[in-house]
Amino acid sequence: MLTNLRIFFGVLAVLVLAHEFGHFLFARRFGVRVEEFGFGFPPRIGGVRKGETLYSFNALPLGGFVKITGEDAVESNDPDSFASKSAVKRAI
Repeated sequence: MLTNLRIFFGVLAVLVLAHEFGHFLFARRFGVRVEEFGFGFPPRIGGVRKGETLYSFNALPLGGFVKITGEDAVESNDPDSFASKSAVKRAI
């Protein structure tokens, strides 16, 4: 039983990381600033900053997130913002 749970959570972790890495990859490819790439949900346990991105490990390992600049703004003058990109790029 314990082995099955380990396998389940291991597969879940791989799927979450792959999914969030897709968001991260396309944001960077389209010139959007990525503020944080997080595995798990806060509170934050630790992290490493490389360049402008914080790579964090959080306490609840049942998901993940990519925090990108301008994702909550309607419009922005910042060229590195999600809101400043075309509708096609935002949809991707």
